[in-house]
Amino acid sequence: MSEMLSALEKQIDALDNHIKVHARTNATARRLDTIPGFGPILSSAIAAIVTDPRHFDSGRDFAASLGLVPRQDSTGGKTKLGPISKRGNGYLRRLLVNGATAVLNGKERKERSLARQNA
Repeated sequence: MSEMLSALEKQIDALDNHIKVHARTNATARRLDTIPGFGPILSSAIAAIVTDPRHFDSGRDFAASLGLVPRQDSTGGKTKLGPISKRGNGYLRRLLVNGATAVLNGKERKERSLARQNA
């Protein structure tokens, strides 16, 4: 079992390195990687799945394609916002949520809150 586990860890490391190399060579993934919370996996996934971002009129349209906006129900001119639809690409949605969580719980956030307390 330990040999199998070490072999799997080697395979994971090899795939991880392959993704990092691809993210460094792809111009779009390199630009996305500068966004806080984005790493090589998320950057290369978005670069691979969203080949032409001009298809989206706005950031909200892109978020809607991932299922990150509330569902809208409207009757009689009144619009009601429901729960997040969760339609769209679940893999990208999960990666984006993990990246946002990392930024919110990150080291810089703690340093900023400490600086505000000391000011």
